[in-house]
Amino acid sequence: MPREALMTVAEVSEYLACSVSMVRRLAQRSEIPYYRLGRLLRFRRTDVDAWLEARHEGGASSHGRRTAAHPDQLFLFEGDSGRA
Repeated sequence: MPREALMTVAEVSEYLACSVSMVRRLAQRSEIPYYRLGRLLRFRRTDVDAWLEARHEGGASSHGRRTAAHPDQLFLFEGDSGRA
């Protein structure tokens, strides 16, 4: 079985659609799982996906239940809802 390739900070940044500095901050705070190879940081995609899933809010959960969203969030995704 081939080993999963590790992602660089830049690749995780692109995958998460955020800045490289944000990925570095998350790693520095140990908020996202990573590996340190000397001064280099590397990430497994499965670890990043699991980290994302653990922070999922709103919508259908992995158990098929929906969570209540804040009314302002509903406005953003369900049309104008009569607001001007």
